[in-house]
Amino acid sequence: MSKHKLYELVKAMSMSEKRYFKLYVKKSNAKQQPKYSRLFDVYDQLKSTEEEELIRVLKENKVNSNYLAADKNHLYHLVQKSLRAFHAGRSAHLQIYELLANVEILYHKGLHELCVKDLLRAKKIAGQLEFHTLMIEISTWERKVGEYWRRPDKVVDFLTDVQNEVEQLSNYQELVGLYYEANQLKHQEWKARSEEAMFSIEKIVQHPLLSGPVEALSGPCIRYYYQIHAIYFFMANEREKELSCNKKLIAIMEAKPQLIEEYPAEYIAYYSRFLSISKNSLPLDEFHEALRTFKLIPKRLKRLDPELHARVFILSHSLEMVSLIRNNSFDMALLVMQDFDRQLKPHMNVVDEAFLMSAHYRFTYVFIAMGMYEKALVSVNHILNEFKEQIRPDIFIYARLLNLIIHHELGNVSLVRYMIRTTRTHLQKRDKLFQTENLLLRFFNQSTAVRNEEEQDQLTKALHEDLSLLFESDELERRVLNYFDLTTWLESKLAAKTLFEFTKTRS
Repeated sequence: MSKHKLYELVKAMSMSEKRYFKLYVKKSNAKQQPKYSRLFDVYDQLKSTEEEELIRVLKENKVNSNYLAADKNHLYHLVQKSLRAFHAGRSAHLQIYELLANVEILYHKGLHELCVKDLLRAKKIAGQLEFHTLMIEISTWERKVGEYWRRPDKVVDFLTDVQNEVEQLSNYQELVGLYYEANQLKHQEWKARSEEAMFSIEKIVQHPLLSGPVEALSGPCIRYYYQIHAIYFFMANEREKELSCNKKLIAIMEAKPQLIEEYPAEYIAYYSRFLSISKNSLPLDEFHEALRTFKLIPKRLKRLDPELHARVFILSHSLEMVSLIRNNSFDMALLVMQDFDRQLKPHMNVVDEAFLMSAHYRFTYVFIAMGMYEKALVSVNHILNEFKEQIRPDIFIYARLLNLIIHHELGNVSLVRYMIRTTRTHLQKRDKLFQTENLLLRFFNQSTAVRNEEEQDQLTKALHEDLSLLFESDELERRVLNYFDLTTWLESKLAAKTLFEFTKTRS
């Protein structure tokens, strides 16, 4: 457990939650209210977890630090209690937990008839949303109440209910395991570029439980069925089939709006993936209209969750940037980038590193396309120096290749020679040295020895021909174009234009 748990909890609270805490602690313990309210204010003011900073702020606020460890622990649990009260009934899960807490209290007071009423309410909510683990707990309480009434027939019914829920839960757990296995493979390989990667994901989808939706025994299982197949089609680059899976997932959730309220992050993920695939088939104005609708999702929800706002911002920014890059609108992408830091600031506490890494990769792409190589170098170095490779292995590897392109464009010959060796070693160790990468490294190596522009053009033409033939014959190798349009970049080099200038002239 983090030794800074109180600091992290207070910093994660919204303004509404903080105001509620002040009222809660005032009502719950008027005598102790000033003490814990002031200690809460101290943690709210802290800028870091450094002990010196804490002691300084405590002194400024005249807070006694004699029993600080005990006071911090008590305050932590007090904040948790206030958050539970603040969020009471805000989700179906919380409603059921509150009803079961009522049942336990009523049961021990001998008020068994009142237990039944709350159990029926809990069972209705859990049944509608197919919460299997909670249904088992509800049935367990029904059995206990039934035993008190000496109704063996009812107890048998309750045991049958439990058995049914256990079977569905077993089915659910197995599908969850397959989903995370597929998701881990996707994270490691992203777009599969080897037969081994395709074999691994194909092995997963050949599991008997994935032979058809009928094998999934409940709504949550059906969602996992389609999610696993969506991952498979993503890795196989079968975009239409992946799109179909995401459309079905969206339809399942929209048919039961309670699911969107209960699992908004899932709905946002399905919708964003739907947009990501559709961006190439929809006209640009229709895509941006759909994107505007996507941005409004948090406002449609009853719960205002800062993390959901951040996620929608992250995904919509990513979708907009990818759409502009795919349409060669690099000048417009540059404008979107300029406002990025200001828009990101409210979400910095919850934004994930994978998004930031991907964002800087797209920035690097745009800077290269605009011929702004010094800025591209700053951006790509941020990826290589500030992020760990395992966050997004695919982005990290392609960032190394973009780094070579940048130094090649800047004419840093000696550095390019060194980077070719280190990049080749890096790719070989990870078994990622495919034909495209081999051709690129050979091109950069030969380019360091050219004597004039004519020789450089000959090398560029040769690489363009080799890559064109390779991409035409090998679908797995062609997937590198999802990360950077190498063939068009080489064509722009032969035309002595930036990628932006060349695509603008060509269109």
